[in-house]
Amino acid sequence: MDTKYDAEKAVQAFEARRKIELANERITHVSRLTEKEGWEDWVEVLKLENPSCWHMVKATVGNREAQDMVEEYQLHIQGILEDKRVPPIRGENNSQKKKQHLRQSVTLGAFNSTKFMEDVDHILDVVALFARHVPGIQQTAIRQVGEKTVVEVGNRIFMPKHEAPMMQGVEVDQLLDENGYITLVSRTDPGFVYGDENVVYYGEEKTEADGVRRIINISQQKFHVGNIVDVGFTVMGIGKGRETKARLILRNMTLLNATHTQVGTGCCDKKTDGKVWLGMVERKSKESIEDRERRAGAYDEKEAGTGR
Repeated sequence: MDTKYDAEKAVQAFEARRKIELANERITHVSRLTEKEGWEDWVEVLKLENPSCWHMVKATVGNREAQDMVEEYQLHIQGILEDKRVPPIRGENNSQKKKQHLRQSVTLGAFNSTKFMEDVDHILDVVALFARHVPGIQQTAIRQVGEKTVVEVGNRIFMPKHEAPMMQGVEVDQLLDENGYITLVSRTDPGFVYGDENVVYYGEEKTEADGVRRIINISQQKFHVGNIVDVGFTVMGIGKGRETKARLILRNMTLLNATHTQVGTGCCDKKTDGKVWLGMVERKSKESIEDRERRAGAYDEKEAGTGR
């Protein structure tokens, strides 16, 4: 991991932005969820198919109309970007195994800031909720790098068709797919699909002269180590039996502060809340629609509340 940035100032900036986002009613900060008394009653852990996974959703107990449709619970965390592994993807090795395991992921840290470590503990609280349903589930998102604790959030680029035979393909954002590899595979390889479940939105917060905050769609290549970012994710249990792993699935990432990145230091270049049918995750919530609008331009926070 590249750490060529002012760590002390970056931590200060992270803690300041975290405080702002904790007050943001348009997102569910992981700490704000699990600090609520009886928060476990607000969520359910359900086994879904197509693809087969354990999924954290908003509670539907007692609501018959909601039994056939569930809403993904998306959480947010802020941090300092420590590493990124994002497209474009080189396609020289075009094996099926490579396609199956291609991922885009980001790693967040904050030099063990007390506030960041609190958020890590709250993520572990969510994983513990999964353990009640899947005994022996392993958490893989939180790890140690030297003396630092970091959180990895990622998502597969493609979904194997045999895991999600009902999933429909979606258009690939050209900002994400600069060399056309994802589009090529999705159009020509019947064994894989690039669907809603694989989409990740990348944005940047801009403050206009009148104080209005807007989020615009940007290339994932504009993110660099040392940036202060907000990451939206959901939690899934993937695998079978005691081989099931709790993963944080990347839905979106927003650049909040880029002032602590040193240009030219060799940065690593290596939703969305949404209603979903049981067995098929189709993130089509209000937030997802707004994210899609951001892709076409900018989203005006003044018109819709707090902005993300």
